[in-house]
Amino acid sequence: MFNSLARLLNGVKLTKNPSATALLRQGITVETSAHDVNFTGGTQKKGAIFGVSIIAPEGTSEDKPRPPLNLATVIDVSGSMSGEKLQLTQESLEYIIQQLQPDDSVSVVAFESKVHVHQPLTTVTAQNKEQLAAIVNQLHTLGATNLSGGLLEGLAQLADYKQHNQDAVNALLLLTDGCANAGIQSPQRLIKAMREVNQQGRKALGKYTTKQVHQDWAMYQQGRTTTATEQLKKYTDASAAELKKLLLTPAVSTPGGFDVQVSKGTAVSAFGFGTDHDSGFLKQIASAGNGDYQYIRRPSDVGEIFANYFGGLTSTSAEDCIVTITPKSDNYVFNGFFTDYPHRRAPELHPNAYQVFIPNIQEGERKDLLFSADVTPGNRPNGTDLEMFDVDLSFRDVALGKTVQRKLPVVGTIGDSIGKNAELDASVNRIVTVNAMQLATTMVTEQQNFETAKQLLQVATEHIRQSTTAEAPAAKELLAQLKECEDQCSYSPEEFMQGGHINHWHAMQGSHSQQRAMSGFGSYETAAKMRRLKHYRSSKHGD
Repeated sequence: MFNSLARLLNGVKLTKNPSATALLRQGITVETSAHDVNFTGGTQKKGAIFGVSIIAPEGTSEDKPRPPLNLATVIDVSGSMSGEKLQLTQESLEYIIQQLQPDDSVSVVAFESKVHVHQPLTTVTAQNKEQLAAIVNQLHTLGATNLSGGLLEGLAQLADYKQHNQDAVNALLLLTDGCANAGIQSPQRLIKAMREVNQQGRKALGKYTTKQVHQDWAMYQQGRTTTATEQLKKYTDASAAELKKLLLTPAVSTPGGFDVQVSKGTAVSAFGFGTDHDSGFLKQIASAGNGDYQYIRRPSDVGEIFANYFGGLTSTSAEDCIVTITPKSDNYVFNGFFTDYPHRRAPELHPNAYQVFIPNIQEGERKDLLFSADVTPGNRPNGTDLEMFDVDLSFRDVALGKTVQRKLPVVGTIGDSIGKNAELDASVNRIVTVNAMQLATTMVTEQQNFETAKQLLQVATEHIRQSTTAEAPAAKELLAQLKECEDQCSYSPEEFMQGGHINHWHAMQGSHSQQRAMSGFGSYETAAKMRRLKHYRSSKHGD
């Protein structure tokens, strides 16, 4: 069977091991698998879906030593954040501050029309925690929403500070309840600014003048409308079969390749509060910033969502993970990846090398990367092993503070017939759901075309119902969420937007595409996050 792959253990290659796993020194494992392919000999080309899974083991205790954390908190204090929103945000930030350890660092940046640095990035001690909490509790609201100013200030602090502690985990927590109406308002322009500030630190901040900002916003609005109209025309009149093919079309490269990642070594996570924020804007910022977009629907949710986020952040196992897939010969043709992570061709490594970039992996998480390929086994006797692809993994081991590299060959055997692989079948269902939600979101936001959006969701639903894992809990959850989105397509555009449903859609997409529990979606919950959530709840109830 295909699962008799090579195993790497302490540098020794053991073939025909049924585990199909490469064990890495610090506990992260890599598995490969195939889906619905018959490796009969001959010159006929056979299409197949292959999977590469990177799995981080669960941590056993929240009290174990961890690398230091540099955390920049960037909080919207514009007028709409007044009252309960700000109060609960302050309480949740105070909880996080109390959980920080010696050698961690934290900053408090607030933004309205202006940017206020209430506390530059500073090392946490037992003595200054109360002072930091007092700073948070003194935040007050006024003014407009200069989101870019606050975000870039927080990034500049991290960029300048992390040079002094390169072993730390660097993160920025951005919270807003509205749309940027001051400063840089184009996501493309802001992403460019984020890249420059992350690379150059504070000296890059002066480049963004008010005149440049307004000129850029006008150009962005004009280009955005034109591009969307051209790209979406082909979906409107497509048949169900054409839409299904679209949902299962792999991509060789993300537009921009790895250049879309602007803050290497820093995870920028954006939290949208309530129904009025621009979730599409925040999702782009978080994706480019190696972080998460999370939707806080109700003020009462902010504490648990922050606690869940902090539990994941402090259990980071690996950063800057690069997976490279290289065909071993012209008999094996790579067609593309099924993933939202940045991916690209890498001809500087090999004419046919392809790479995926995963910003970080937390304890207990798995990342399933699917790719499509055509295989021509050749005229060889049954039992002959085929080394089809090399899988190279490189990542920064957070605990060790250094880069780890390993290689695993993808091997098949002539005469083997691989049926429906349950894990890969479940992954295909997840990818189809994410793609359907993303395209449906685009149809709704750019064209207010709820009918085509509904059809896309129905096509994904039918695919899952016909899959071999349709009765599995994960598939049932996907079906329930697709049905929820489909039902919401019957709302008027005003009801849909005012109800915050588009924010909910964006949050679901992010959770499934990253295989990460966030925004209250528990599909990918980890032990570390559950422990932190339990601790937070106990602290609120005085247990």
